[in-house]
Amino acid sequence: MGGSGGSGWMRWGMPALLILLGAVLLLLIGIAVGIAAGWIPWV
Repeated sequence: MGGSGGSGWMRWGMPALLILLGAVLLLLIGIAVGIAAGWIPWV
C-alpha cells in the first residue's frame, strides 16, 4: 500500500507502542491495587 512503509513505522509505530505499553502497565497496576485494597473481590 505504498513504498515508504519503513519510515511510516518508525514515525508512528514507536510512539503508539510506548503509549500502548504505558496503558497496559497502568491497567495492571490499577488491578493490582484494587485487589490489594479489596475493591476487586477475586482473591
